[in-house]
Amino acid sequence: MTDILAPAVFFTHGAGPLPALDEPENAQIGAFLRSFEPQFDGVKGIVIFTAHWANEQVQISSGAAPELYFDYQGFPPAAFEFRYPAPGDPGLAQEVQNLLAAAGIPSSLNSTRGWDHGVFIPLLLSRPKADIPVVQVSIKKNNIAADHVAIGVALQSLRKKGIAIVGSGASFHNMNAAVGAMRTGKPMERSSIEFESTVKNVCCSPKAKRNEKLARWEEFPDARFAYPDDGSEDHFMPLCIASGAGSDGPGKVIFEGMLLGGACASAFSF
Repeated sequence: MTDILAPAVFFTHGAGPLPALDEPENAQIGAFLRSFEPQFDGVKGIVIFTAHWANEQVQISSGAAPELYFDYQGFPPAAFEFRYPAPGDPGLAQEVQNLLAAAGIPSSLNSTRGWDHGVFIPLLLSRPKADIPVVQVSIKKNNIAADHVAIGVALQSLRKKGIAIVGSGASFHNMNAAVGAMRTGKPMERSSIEFESTVKNVCCSPKAKRNEKLARWEEFPDARFAYPDDGSEDHFMPLCIASGAGSDGPGKVIFEGMLLGGACASAFSF
């Protein structure tokens, strides 16, 4: 046990590597992530879920020194020169697997996969010292919100041991609409504000209520504009995990800004 209750947070990680390249459309997210660094002080490990690793069954990175997986293309050379030399933690990976098993959630260890940009972009900004061991965990391909809330609930006890739970995704992920608006200089055909407002209200509710409502996120206004039915909702699943791992009280909005083309972007602490 430890004196610190480690964070349970959800980050909107921005568009590919752009927050770390100081690209103007991602500048707000980059500035927020840099400001978060002190919140990791005293943390003994980070368990992070990103939208960019999905499997039928949960997988857990168990390597001692994972490499970076540059899972993007078409960006400047600097985007492929990032380094994030934080260690992995095979022991923590095993503990994650044990906790999931105790909750009836099958999983497997993966000692070879590198950390994708949903891990290294937010962490090299929010913890550039790379001094905290990191374990990445995949989401499930089914994109069922209730399943992902349950994953967070299964791991919430880690926070009392100083292990932070981080969800890395996007609070809006209709990239066709956002990129189209950015390129034309015209507003998106519909605003993301109503959906984002609903998400904020839900996340600022006590745990039982917010988890129940997050499990039914498709009922939110403009849900399928925010996440078209093409797999885009994978970026919502890390939010569900962070909420599940959160404390019983209301969550907090810790960042609200704009991303590509005027799309809303938020971060939450639970």
